[in-house]
Amino acid sequence: MTTLQLRAQNGDPQAIAVLLQAAFPVQPIGIKTHLKGTCLILRLQSFESLPQSSVLTFLEQWLSKLNPSGIHEIQVQAQSAGEVASSWQASLSLISLNSTAEANIAIQNTAQPEQTPPQKVVNHPPATAKIQHSADELAVYYRQLNLDPGATLEAVNGAYFALKAQLRHQGNSAKLAEITHAHQTLKSHLQLQASQTAETEIAQRQPTARLSHLLQEQGLKAQIRLADRKLQIGIPAVQHPTPRKPVATIYTLLSTLDLTDLQLDTVKTVCVYGLKAPKQAAWKQQFAMPQRGLSKEDTDLLSFQNRYSSAIIFPLLSVLAIGLNMMP
Repeated sequence: MTTLQLRAQNGDPQAIAVLLQAAFPVQPIGIKTHLKGTCLILRLQSFESLPQSSVLTFLEQWLSKLNPSGIHEIQVQAQSAGEVASSWQASLSLISLNSTAEANIAIQNTAQPEQTPPQKVVNHPPATAKIQHSADELAVYYRQLNLDPGATLEAVNGAYFALKAQLRHQGNSAKLAEITHAHQTLKSHLQLQASQTAETEIAQRQPTARLSHLLQEQGLKAQIRLADRKLQIGIPAVQHPTPRKPVATIYTLLSTLDLTDLQLDTVKTVCVYGLKAPKQAAWKQQFAMPQRGLSKEDTDLLSFQNRYSSAIIFPLLSVLAIGLNMMP
């Protein structure tokens, strides 16, 4: 069992979101979680309307297997991309029966979204907003817990609780406050590290997620779907009212990628949509998937490995040289 799975079983909402996003049957899916007491608020966002019955059935089975501790209720809010209100809401009552991860889940639908406004969900701050500590600072915190730098989260927790019991017995409140701060700092650091590693691994396993990440680096927020050898890319029409610039960016990026490595080598057609609402396109542009990407040598006109200069420029120069030699 991985550290991320252990965190999810311990009720960590961020870890639950990462694992659930990887396992969710509808892709692409955006998942945000927020823990409020013993209630986990789960917001699902997708390009298309999510079928309530099948989604709740999946969540029943998945949560029953995970059995997160400390969570007694799940509030599910489904939302289509571009819409403010939730398309539907439901509540799952999660009652742990024993410590072997068996759960009994009862489903009760809430009022319709048009009658009851959706609850406000406070999202977790991005990882970049968290305080970053240097290796020297972390080493000090490890030493305060009598650990070597690089110890696992399990070792950090074990050392902290052992020292905590000892210091409480001694009545040493100052030292207790010191190790509590060290434990909280190391715990946050290690959880963030594990989450980033898991998200990277998931992105590397999913072709559409990897491509979405690459497009985001180019300034394009896109949701991608792969079906029947067709790559469908949806981008917000509000930010891109015309297709010229975003389509050029997408085509250029695809031309430079190793499609086999991305598992996109079977794609024949690319459809780019400017979406003004779910399933409502303001514009559509379609083109054939570039079959071969531009290599580094292809961008160097003087390189003998440049396929274009080798096929066109150098033969022309050879003909010109022959003509010059024939002149009196």
